Amino acid sequence: MTDTDDTIDLLQVMNEVNHAVFDLNSLARFATEDEEKSFQRIISILVERDFEVTLISENLEYLPEWQRQANITFLDIATDDTSQIFQNNALFSKECFWITENLNIQEHLSRQKLYFAHSSHGFPNRYGIQFQYIQDLLVLFDPSQHTAMQLSEMILEAKKKSPQQPLIVGIGGPDECGHAFFIDLLTEELGKSEFLVEGIDLTELLGIEFHTEGYWRSPELQEWMMEEVLTPFAKGKRVFIEESPTLMEPYETNVYPFFLSPEMILVVWGTTVFIPQLQEIMDWNILLELSPRVATARLYGIDERENFDPDFIRKYEQTDGRLYSDYLRKHEVSAHIQETVNFDNLYAFRLK
Repeated sequence: MTDTDDTIDLLQVMNEVNHAVFDLNSLARFATEDEEKSFQRIISILVERDFEVTLISENLEYLPEWQRQANITFLDIATDDTSQIFQNNALFSKECFWITENLNIQEHLSRQKLYFAHSSHGFPNRYGIQFQYIQDLLVLFDPSQHTAMQLSEMILEAKKKSPQQPLIVGIGGPDECGHAFFIDLLTEELGKSEFLVEGIDLTELLGIEFHTEGYWRSPELQEWMMEEVLTPFAKGKRVFIEESPTLMEPYETNVYPFFLSPEMILVVWGTTVFIPQLQEIMDWNILLELSPRVATARLYGIDERENFDPDFIRKYEQTDGRLYSDYLRKHEVSAHIQETVNFDNLYAFRLK
């Protein structure tokens, strides 16, 4: 996917977008049933990512199956009736992103400095983004990937200021919130830089269930992780552990042999990683934030997009949710966070 003229900041543009507008009157009709199903799948993915979708066509009869999908609006407008489209101001805001081959609509969008996508060269200007295949658009409409790229840029900018000094990134969130999904995207982006990236998973060693023990599973595990790994690295020392010590064998915190040098970026994650002992050595902190409803669904393995018994939410708020809130409040976690991520949708998380 390329832009027609000047280089544009797609991240900045797409972070404001939450509405996709498909001008089906100008796009090529589906030549086969497979093409139609492929496009329907694209629309389903956009809805899954919390985008509003508007489909504009003078012939909606060939889209009967899509009537049942949520967040989709159908506009029955003739191909040559652009005046009716232009009167709909809601379709021409920064929250909307058009996919259209119509030159008049492209010109109208350009005058308002709004970006759009097209498969042909169309009207030559810096606001048109060209795609080869319509499925390429899914790269544009990927809030999670964009958020990971944004965070990576911020972290790398901090690292570049002191490339020979260790940088520890802490990532925290409720139990079973989906840390791994977030970590995979972020470390993939960080790994594209010149810096080596290593990770430590503390989800088995730290947790709200150990609140009477300072949130550590045991004093022995705490001492080993802090004294043998985290504190030495934070002080700029090299860390090399050839084999897992007997104490750590039951836990999958990292892969051995394990090596850290000050030139690297270390990502550490878990439920309660922002306790004072760890806050002292963390350089860059990210909090994954979930609503009580979604936190409940993920903890109990419930489909968060389905309606479920609110008693589960009340139970969560009285047990795990209460302990987690106590942890956040007691240690003033919000004061130590560089960025908070709205993590309610695994497929469309964004910076808060």
